[in-house]
Amino acid sequence: MKLKRMLAFVVDWLLSGVPALVGSFVVLEAIEKRGVRPLDVILVLLLVASYPALFVLRDVMFGGRSVAKRMLGLCVKDDRTWEAPSKGKLILRNIFFFVYPIDAIVLLATGRSLGDMATATTVIKQIKQK
Repeated sequence: MKLKRMLAFVVDWLLSGVPALVGSFVVLEAIEKRGVRPLDVILVLLLVASYPALFVLRDVMFGGRSVAKRMLGLCVKDDRTWEAPSKGKLILRNIFFFVYPIDAIVLLATGRSLGDMATATTVIKQIKQK
């Protein structure tokens, strides 16, 4: 399960970060060719800000399951109710993205991320309902 969670993290990271990075390079290339325009600066700032925003909101946007979690058959559950966590809990558990090297070490050591510990959530294998 730890390996699937780490793989899901990497896939989500790529899905969030690559578009922001590529978009930023495209806008920066345009700036280099035609000079700095205020709209270009705003676009770069929005693209750079979109990466952490997409990563933090990745579970909220897709009903508690990021794209990578869906691909790997994983989902997030509230430890107390065993239901999908609230949107607030999903956002809070993903805020720990900002300390991802530490979070990855904790996940590998314990099987639970810092976000899971802080919000009383667990990532489990999705049970298919008939």
